Amino acid sequence: MKRALLKGPRDLVVEEVTDPAAGPGEVLVRVSACDICRSDVHTYTGIHPFVIYPVVPGHEFSGTIESVGAGVETELVGARVSVEPSFYCGVCRQCLSGRDNICANLRVIGFQAPGAMCELLTVPANRIHLLVRRAIEPADFITHRIPLENIEDAYRLLLDPDRNTFKVLIEPGARDAE
Repeated sequence: MKRALLKGPRDLVVEEVTDPAAGPGEVLVRVSACDICRSDVHTYTGIHPFVIYPVVPGHEFSGTIESVGAGVETELVGARVSVEPSFYCGVCRQCLSGRDNICANLRVIGFQAPGAMCELLTVPANRIHLLVRRAIEPADFITHRIPLENIEDAYRLLLDPDRNTFKVLIEPGARDAE
């Protein structure tokens, strides 16, 4: 597979590497889309304070599950997902007090763990969120301020209704879930 590897600030290469395999408790995701946000730019320029180089950048992404490791439901193969990029340990004092956002051993995809600027990526199964297809609702235009003139009827949004945030923006020709 191909991946982008940031060896250090402003030193980005595209390389061919062996395909990863899902280990126990993991899923293998074929990356469909990966966003570039300001923290990725800061990683590239070398001003992000928490990056461990070399690193594959990219932490905002979606894709399709290609395979699963031991202990993961095989029914997930083929599912479209987004991935929560923060990996917390679950055993440090902060995690045990419900503050996993400040985990003492926190690793974030694209900064301290391999990111999604690649074709395939393994991630813990407990970090995935299934993407749900549904038609655009009138409330979406009010809630998210989507200009009506910018959306054609044939387009659908893929939403994570539990969080009410966009995971993948627009997919031409998508159909409503049945």
